[in-house]
Amino acid sequence: MRRYVSSDWFLSLIFALCVLLIGTIALRSSKGANQDQVAKIINETDSLQVEDLKITDPRPGEKEYAFTLRNISNKEIVAWVIAPNFGATQIMGATMGGGLAPGESRTTGVYDTKGDRVRDKKIVIKLAMFADGSSEGDFKFHREITDSREGSRIQTERINALIEAAIVKRKGRPNEGSEKEWLATVAAAISELPETSPNPARPLMAYGMNSPKQTALSYIEALGSWEETRHKDAAKADKIMRATGEVVFGSADLIDGLERIVHHNKWAIGKKQDKTGGANAK
Repeated sequence: MRRYVSSDWFLSLIFALCVLLIGTIALRSSKGANQDQVAKIINETDSLQVEDLKITDPRPGEKEYAFTLRNISNKEIVAWVIAPNFGATQIMGATMGGGLAPGESRTTGVYDTKGDRVRDKKIVIKLAMFADGSSEGDFKFHREITDSREGSRIQTERINALIEAAIVKRKGRPNEGSEKEWLATVAAAISELPETSPNPARPLMAYGMNSPKQTALSYIEALGSWEETRHKDAAKADKIMRATGEVVFGSADLIDGLERIVHHNKWAIGKKQDKTGGANAK
């Protein structure tokens, strides 16, 4: 027995399917458009200038922003904040070290993996902090950076005190234990330094306590590897030292290497005017 389907019902079904198909295509197109959206760079400072912006698409739905920040003021900038609304905030200079002198620039980058999950994407240059302690931009970051840098300074001075005391002791008793054991003792003392704020009213100082320790320990580890290698494989020893940059490269021995770390630390916290380390800098 034949069954007959109403032509009106059939047409309604076809119409509904067409609407669904069009809606699906539109949704996919919308997602594609959102994935291709380019973030705006908003600069809330007067002293940092954004230059040489390059945008690449490493993978579908992802973007990488590479750009240069130039200090166009007449004061040194020691810290700055970059805050994308689709990723983690970058705080540069939260620990003591070199900043941007007038006219100097630094290349940085922001990576976007959010695809179409965030609309109206922005990369905001939120704050620039100067060597004299003043800042411009979003002031809410000022206290965090100030306290973190103060914690970094305190920890750096603690590290220097430990290293200097160890050097004095070693020079007085040069044959007491091996150099490897002596260096391990210095590293252990630095590792045990506390990372809590010395001022309960300023808990954010703790943010700056870890980085100086890890940096000093990495230099000491390199010195140890160099000392074990330099009499057996000069090329390998040279490669180890070059990988550390200019801080301990060129050391005459372990004591000279540690003195170079101390000198670099003093430069980083503003107690030396030049970066040159080692015996010739004393």
